[in-house]
Amino acid sequence: VAKIPTVFMAGFLCAQAAVAKLTLPGTERVTQLGRLTMAYTIGGTVGPSLGGYLGASSAPRLAIVGSLLAALLSLSLPARVDSDLKQEEEEEEEEAHAA
Repeated sequence: VAKIPTVFMAGFLCAQAAVAKLTLPGTERVTQLGRLTMAYTIGGTVGPSLGGYLGASSAPRLAIVGSLLAALLSLSLPARVDSDLKQEEEEEEEEAHAA
């Protein structure tokens, strides 16, 4: 049972890929990846303690509602972004000019 959360650890890799794809190369990308890593580290450090406290104290329902809200918000993420479409259009234009 303790290994179940490891299934969801790939989410961080997906987040890194999304940040890399949606930001410009250079300082913007480095800054955003740094922020993402910082948030992931703080969440992994503080989250279990806070969750244990909320679960053991008077607010177990708050922990459940927060988890469900996070799951619902993740379902609202788009499958594709405009940069995907723009990149495909640019590649098609380059191919057309090369031919």
